[in-house]
This record gives sequence, structure tokens and C-alpha cells, in this order.
Amino acid sequence: MIGIENEDLRITVTQIAGILARRIVSWVTLNDGLSKGELYGMIRFGSCTEVVVPKNVELLVKKGDKVVGVKEYKDFVDGLADKLRSDKLDFIRLADDYEPEPYYVPLKVDGSPAKFLKAKPKTDASKCDQCGICYRVCPMSSISEDDYSDVVGICIKCQACIRKCPQGAKYFDDEDFLSHVAMVRENFTRRATNKFI
Repeated sequence: MIGIENEDLRITVTQIAGILARRIVSWVTLNDGLSKGELYGMIRFGSCTEVVVPKNVELLVKKGDKVVGVKEYKDFVDGLADKLRSDKLDFIRLADDYEPEPYYVPLKVDGSPAKFLKAKPKTDASKCDQCGICYRVCPMSSISEDDYSDVVGICIKCQACIRKCPQGAKYFDDEDFLSHVAMVRENFTRRATNKFI
């Protein structure tokens, strides 16, 4: 349960996970400040959220309404639907001799394929202070809540745990992955222009 309050209002929000998923992730701690529309957590594989508000709050929804979290998102989807229903669609025309580029294969610095699918971040126990930030920022919820050095799920190599660790305790040591990162930095850090086909 998370309590949210400002000078005018105090509410509580309870994230409720399904019986199968049972994975609730919270990215905030006590006294964190939140802006309107800011994400504070998520429920893996969805479920429901219970919001408790004071009796004097005027509710703008009723039972059976479909609620969209961000109005701009709904406006975007409605606009997209209008365009798709319109007769004025402008389809992309490809040249007769156009051939799609081959499927992307990650490469090492020497140009050979980099195989790092099973690479996972490691933890330097002498630096880790058990703050749990890595656990909270992992978008896949792959870091164990009981042991922050244990990566129990799929790692997508986003490196959020490494970038956010204040102690510098998280790191990769997989040679193929490190070589691929070096290759990307060496060849793709320049600003690129859009390619129109």
C-alpha cells in the first residue's frame, strides 16, 4: 500500500497482483516526491489497483467505466483511429529494387558475432550496501528481492541496475557483451540522420 498526499488531499493506493503473477514492483520510498502522471510502480502481468479517497472527493467515474491513466494517451489513440478510418491514408511506397536489410546480429569489436544471451550482471559484495535500488529499477523484475546479487529472471542487458547503483557494485564481466558494448560506442555514438526508404 502506498500513501500519497499533498496540502489538499491524502489517498492510499494498493496494487493487487493476480494469483499467478504475484509480482508487484514499487519504485518509490518514504517521502519521495511525485509529479502528476509519474510512474511509481507496476504489477507484472497486470491485475488491479485499489484507490481509497476521502468521502468529500467528487468521483468522475462510475462502476463500469473504462479508465485511461493519461488523457494524452487516449487522445493519441483516438486520433490514430480516425486516421485509419479515413480515406486519405498515404501508404509508404518502396522502390521496386528495395531489399530489406538482414536481421541484426550483435557484433564484437573484431566484427565477429557476439553471443551474450545468457550474460547477467554480477555484484561486488564488498561494495554492495544492500540498498535494493537494483531490484527496484530492473524492468524485468529479474533481481531477487531476497538476494540482490542473484539474477533469477531474464536479463535484457539494459544496464539500469549498473547505472543506478550508487556504490558501483553492479557490473558485467561477460567478454562478448563487453566487446559488443565497446563496438557500439566506437561505431554508433555519432548523431545519425534519418534514413528514408
